[in-house]
Amino acid sequence: MPPIKSKAIETAPIPQSATEFTFTLLAPYNEEARLLGSWDNWQEHAMEKGDDHIFRVTMMLPEGTHRYRFRVVSRSWFFPGEWREMADPWARDIQHSATVAGGEERDCAVIIVKDGAIFYPGDRYEWQHEADTQLAQNSELVIYEMNIGDFTGGEGDPRKGGGGRYADVATKLDYLVDLGITAVELMPVEETVSDYWGYLPRYFYAPESRYGNPDDLKQLIDACHMRGLRVILDKVANHASSECPLAHIDHDYWFHHDNADDFQYGPKFNYEAYDEEMQQYPARSYVLGSLQHWTEEYHVDGIRFDATRILNNWDFLRDANDAVWNKVRGIKPFITIAEHLPINPNIVEHDGPMDAAWYVTFTHQMKATLTGQPADGRDPANWEGIMEALDPRRAGFTSAQHIVRYLNSHDEERLIHYIHAMGFEGEDALRRIRLGATLLITGYGFPMLYAGEEWGADLERVIGENKIPWAQLESPEGSGLHAHYRALIALRREHDALRSDTLDFIHEEPERTVVAYHRWTDGGDNVIVLANISGEDRGGVEIPAWPEDGDWHDALTGDTIAATGGKLDTTLGPWQSRVFVKAGA
Repeated sequence: MPPIKSKAIETAPIPQSATEFTFTLLAPYNEEARLLGSWDNWQEHAMEKGDDHIFRVTMMLPEGTHRYRFRVVSRSWFFPGEWREMADPWARDIQHSATVAGGEERDCAVIIVKDGAIFYPGDRYEWQHEADTQLAQNSELVIYEMNIGDFTGGEGDPRKGGGGRYADVATKLDYLVDLGITAVELMPVEETVSDYWGYLPRYFYAPESRYGNPDDLKQLIDACHMRGLRVILDKVANHASSECPLAHIDHDYWFHHDNADDFQYGPKFNYEAYDEEMQQYPARSYVLGSLQHWTEEYHVDGIRFDATRILNNWDFLRDANDAVWNKVRGIKPFITIAEHLPINPNIVEHDGPMDAAWYVTFTHQMKATLTGQPADGRDPANWEGIMEALDPRRAGFTSAQHIVRYLNSHDEERLIHYIHAMGFEGEDALRRIRLGATLLITGYGFPMLYAGEEWGADLERVIGENKIPWAQLESPEGSGLHAHYRALIALRREHDALRSDTLDFIHEEPERTVVAYHRWTDGGDNVIVLANISGEDRGGVEIPAWPEDGDWHDALTGDTIAATGGKLDTTLGPWQSRVFVKAGA
């Protein structure tokens, strides 16, 4: 088992309304450790190390909410032999404004004593929903990525200038359900202290306190489940903040001495290091324990793993996949998703460690093709590149359920902003975005939206507070684009063909950049998508390999067109897409 700090146990009351509790700290090769707490004005208490290399001290705790910290003689090469003070690396909740001895404000772990029992914040939350609701299966996923802090409080939101908390997000969940979203992907919510985006976690077992407390996060997830929304957690497992307590206790026990790559986010977990005496991989035990904690304690329905190429340890990823699946297998749908860039299909294929992976080929090709300018190494007019973007099987993937496709994410400039910056405005810009949305949502794999994308939230990429402008949703352009996304998502929900592993290109005109692809099921569900990937009118588009004669309904325009003799003739305007289903189907 991972060396997780033991969860507080129920104990019987003892005289003077105090309850006995043993604090523990795993620091195998450190010489000394001490405990400090708010219950006795931060006096220091020596901790004893047992044969299991765990420091312990037993305290009598009065009723109330208490804060505590550890002092440890550091083994880290940048603090050799120095006393370092830090919060518990396994803390379930962190308070930053806690005033400790000397009047300083530092990070403190939190523990609660009530009625003779000791527990952590959030431990007593009573879940109301999940078993009684129908959560979407993986094939039904339409994912909505958001930053908790940015989703509310922007222009046009009643909370303008505020918001940005777990409870605020819960008030907008009905909007997501109406849009057709089936899963919310939360950018990292582990406690970071200073990093707004969450990709420099300091405490791997505690939720970000600026958004609320553990009960608030559980209430948000519960509210999602009540509406049938799954919750996918964005998890950083490659590295930690340089202020992570583990880095100050014994840096090289948990992390690589130096980061052996070009991305210096923070100390990188050393998943290869094995402790013969403890008979464990320390970093693996710590992070796997964190994954199980979030899966079990917070009832999340999926994990997105950040920067798996940089993490570069598939044994660990396989262990991680097993660790979370073992908590939910046979209970509810679940998924693990890798951000593995550049793409490598083996991360999900051939017994790869993950269930699905981000498909950035689509993202970059659409950015180039929809603007007519090279971008991210992609040629806008490279027909094979466009086909590979539309069909991930050409890149080595074998199933639509292995793919997460997106036009926008936190890692990219928002596409509408980029298109505007390239000089395209008004209806010209909207046509390009609508085409991209059609190819995204009717295409091969799970579609993912980035918060506000569906109404064209025009924001530049900012690594920091960047609240989405809800006011733009009320504009004619915003509401029209929102209606387009909503109609496409509804079409995906109604047609099994759009969630299948099938996709055939039934027509290609590279010289005119016109393409048609057919998606179907053996049960007779058929959807055909036509796209003019250019800014020119395309008259006389003849599709000679139309699969079935009869009337076909254009789900986007409401028109009905007859196919005869195994072909269909139509026209396409600039950047126009048409989505046909058999009339009456």
